[in-house]
Amino acid sequence: SEDDAKPSNNYGISVTHSRIPYLNLSANINYLGLNTMYLNGDIIGLRLSKDLFDGALYGTLSYRNINYKFINTESKLIQDIFSADLSLRLNKSLTLSLSFEGTYEGKTSYSNIYTNFSWRF
Repeated sequence: SEDDAKPSNNYGISVTHSRIPYLNLSANINYLGLNTMYLNGDIIGLRLSKDLFDGALYGTLSYRNINYKFINTESKLIQDIFSADLSLRLNKSLTLSLSFEGTYEGKTSYSNIYTNFSWRF
């Protein structure tokens, strides 16, 4: 905003290979740099995805590292986030998904498990 003493600058790059030979999977590596009035930081991520059983099952594994340094304090936020997703296509209009995300921050960790049932019509 106009009141900020320092404007925010965000920059990123993402590289995807959609069909890795012999493994038949997709991989994405990404980076986001953040420089704001409040923090400087980086987010680095890797995602692997694969279709299984002729598209009936789709799986994704991913990892992100968050490293923030807050400007006005000595505080840092360093997190490692792991996630896994499975989607089961029951038929053309029904999909059941199960997702896990675990966040690890020093000696502290927490996780979430999500389920989703989609019906397209």
